Amino acid sequence: MNDLEELLQKTLQKAASNFDKAVKDLTEAANAISHAVINQTKTRARIVLEKVKSGDGVLGWISLSRNTYFRLTINFGQLNQDIVFFEVPPSGYPILTAQSLSLMEEDVYERTLQDKQSITNFFKEMVSDPESELVMRLLQLMREPPEKPSKSEDDDVSF
Repeated sequence: MNDLEELLQKTLQKAASNFDKAVKDLTEAANAISHAVINQTKTRARIVLEKVKSGDGVLGWISLSRNTYFRLTINFGQLNQDIVFFEVPPSGYPILTAQSLSLMEEDVYERTLQDKQSITNFFKEMVSDPESELVMRLLQLMREPPEKPSKSEDDDVSF
């Protein structure tokens, strides 16, 4: 292997490692908040972090971007509400946040997350702010009575 190829290989490995670490940090924080939401809502709601794919009804510019986009969604019943979006560059950090993909397209960001600790702090602020989108959605959910399971003909089994 020549010097340039070796240098390129090391650079690619480091960049891939940094990206994987940033996504792992983000995923761990999302899993922690999801467990908290599941426990507080008695399994009626959960938080999901998912990669935004181009063509899923999202803006076409995503397919042209080098960055990877994630959405944090609160799911309860058939209702899914976006809470926040994350933009992760190929280098991993910094991760940018915005309230919508449209804002990201316009380069309007809410926060810059530099490392795992700043991700943790971001999520702590989200759960401790009574005006946050997450808390507001959870309050709305908790005011509604739980859905009673519908009884179907399959439920009545006689022997």
